[in-house]
This record gives sequence, structure tokens and C-alpha cells, in this order.
Amino acid sequence: MENCYYVLTNILTFYIILLIMSVATLTTKGQIVIPVKIREELSIDVGTKINIEIVDGKIVMSLIDIQSKLSKFRKKVRTNLKTNKKVKISDEEINLAKANLWKQRQN
Repeated sequence: MENCYYVLTNILTFYIILLIMSVATLTTKGQIVIPVKIREELSIDVGTKINIEIVDGKIVMSLIDIQSKLSKFRKKVRTNLKTNKKVKISDEEINLAKANLWKQRQN
């Protein structure tokens, strides 16, 4: 009887964890769908950029604030043009600027 209680407790714990967690399934194309509850809470829309990285063996996703990154990029470019000094611009900043220009051209 004690074993039965132990098994039932584990099953209930498992289902409670599933209810609390938001589970996503990987497709054959390597895509995942972020659950609606999370998309709504974080105001994630189509085209929202998300950073994905591995931290301590876990996949961590975070929203990228493109506007603030583009603002910093523009400031660096303006500083470069005004002072004629070389300002280090990262590949990420250049790629974000390119993506923003591409998006503007499509609209």
C-alpha cells in the first residue's frame, strides 16, 4: 500500500509541475512555439527578436530590446562622424542595423 501511495504522489507531483510549467515541443524543423500565456504576458508579437543562449546547461531565452541597441549604434556612428575618431562597432550592432533597414524597406 505504501508503494501505491508513493507512485500516486509522484504522478500527482508530475502533473502539478506540468500545469505550472509552460511546455513547448520541438518540431522537425527545429522550431518551438512559445505558449500563448507567455506571449501575451510578455507582449511578444510576430517578428519579436529573442536571444537564445545556454546558461549552466539550460536554454535561456530573453527578449532583445532592438530599439535601445539601435539607439546606441546610432550614437556611436554620430560620435564617429563628429569627432572623426574610430569607434568600435560590434558585428551584432551592424547586423541589427541591417535588419532594421531591411524591415523598413519591406514596409
